[in-house]
Amino acid sequence: MADVVPISSQVAEGTPSTSDEGIAAAPAKPPKPVPRRESQRDRERKQRTSISEVEETFKRIGSHRGIVGMLIANEDGIPLKSTLDPQLTSKYAAFLTPLAHRAKIITKSHDSKDELILLRIRTRTNEIIILSDCGFYLIIAQKTSFID
Repeated sequence: MADVVPISSQVAEGTPSTSDEGIAAAPAKPPKPVPRRESQRDRERKQRTSISEVEETFKRIGSHRGIVGMLIANEDGIPLKSTLDPQLTSKYAAFLTPLAHRAKIITKSHDSKDELILLRIRTRTNEIIILSDCGFYLIIAQKTSFID
């Protein structure tokens, strides 16, 4: 003959079970959703958006008075995009990115929590502004006569 279990000791499905002390146990949490893997189409869409944002920024900055030109270079000093002539682009990228990188290192060595964001070099006729972010440098050249 089968063992008879009293109804009070059976747990109805869907009701929280009780522990030995009579306290109801918390219901089980639903599993976390698995993050969706980024598709090639999503990556291309983000890249197009980023490229259009860069183009838009170039146009916006270039529309200011006195801007001679600008370029984007990577940490290695390789120009990626430029509005300057090729000879000036390679000169600026070759000389200014190591200068900005050294200034970044000096800033970090002075205060480890600080970070170089902008470096401004001004001569009598020109001003060069170097912005660094995410391993890239934005170098902007402008005439000093329009600044004052």
